[in-house]
Amino acid sequence: ADAAGVSRGAVYGHYKNKIEVCLAMCDRAFGQIEVPDENARVPALDILLRAGMGFLRQCCEPGSVRVLEILYLKCERSDENEPLLRRRELLEKQGQRFGLRQIRRAVERGELPARLDVEL
Repeated sequence: ADAAGVSRGAVYGHYKNKIEVCLAMCDRAFGQIEVPDENARVPALDILLRAGMGFLRQCCEPGSVRVLEILYLKCERSDENEPLLRRRELLEKQGQRFGLRQIRRAVERGELPARLDVEL
């Protein structure tokens, strides 16, 4: 609301409830993360590094910091917050899957040792 120069009431007027506001904030904050093309002819470890740096850059943005505080510090487990907790879990799993794919690709391409336990 502050960044847009409008009241909180004006923002809440566009959504059914505060959970929808929080979900929209998550989408905005984390939808801006630049994810490298996994199919590019670039070493998998470079793709993983670029993605990680992009994620860290986005997490340092003031708006994203506020979203992370809500998701991890203020969001209690309750029926009301369940959609927000599911979104948090989805974002975490997407990041984990992406990282695991890149590590597996790095092993397949010889960038990492073949004996590496990728499931660890």
